[in-house]
Amino acid sequence: MRRNSIRIQGGTSTRRYARLVADAYVEAPDFDPRVVSAFESLIRSVERLFRQVTRKLKVVFVSGQPYASDKELVEGVRRTGTLYISTDYNEHPIFSADQNLKFRAVHDWFAHVIVGRDFSQRGELAAYNAQAKLTPKNALPALFSEVVGQA
Repeated sequence: MRRNSIRIQGGTSTRRYARLVADAYVEAPDFDPRVVSAFESLIRSVERLFRQVTRKLKVVFVSGQPYASDKELVEGVRRTGTLYISTDYNEHPIFSADQNLKFRAVHDWFAHVIVGRDFSQRGELAAYNAQAKLTPKNALPALFSEVVGQA
């Protein structure tokens, strides 16, 4: 078992765990200088992974929500070779707008298209676990916040 994977043990329900994470996410400050290094490490990883993604398919940034479901995302990308990423709600306290969009593309490609995880709470936990395998250890707190915290 990887040490950077989330494991829900015993009788703890996914919904209760998700609520605890969501509460902590909402209570966290918008900017905390103590986490900048984790986000910088995540950004470097995302830049590298984004280059891999764009060698395999076309990434297009669009306004609005391009997919109604995870199934539509996966089928659309496989059918067209194009991954559409929403530019909506793209403000971030550390990532630039471009970096945040690249993060979304990397996440959707590796965690949802390649690994096949859905958009449910359990799916995003599994998506985090999948993406954590590609992410430097020191960037995992930032990845957790971006994937699990936001979900």
